[in-house]
Amino acid sequence: MTRKPRNIVLWVVGSLAAVSLVAATPGLIGLAKQWRIVKQDFRDYGQALVDQRYADAYRMAGPQFQEATSFDAFVAQQRRLIEKYGQLKAVNEETMNVKTYRRPPGGVTIITASLDFDSRTVRFTYEFHLEGDRWALYGCKQL
Repeated sequence: MTRKPRNIVLWVVGSLAAVSLVAATPGLIGLAKQWRIVKQDFRDYGQALVDQRYADAYRMAGPQFQEATSFDAFVAQQRRLIEKYGQLKAVNEETMNVKTYRRPPGGVTIITASLDFDSRTVRFTYEFHLEGDRWALYGCKQL
């Protein structure tokens, strides 16, 4: 007799867990998709910096970044880094934390990356925001 209430409790807990998993699945699928997209966007951004295609890299920035930093200031910053450390050889993602939101729709990704220059490796943190259907650079900071 004591087994029946226990079995009912286990069944209820298991059912709730299954319902929670099913409810979370679309969010997890959406997060995985956004993770792949922002990872590729960051690779493209990093390659544009390595290739010194600064106009392409700047186009990946969002309007708030572009309002705060002119194209000329952006290019000057990249050139100062090259003058100080030598040619940029690679941009390597170290960590990436993606958060997406349903309401309002959007997301924020924080990426820590190492920039390999001729004379030194320098670490930066980049912040990307999901703006509509694309991830846009919001800001960056040397660590």
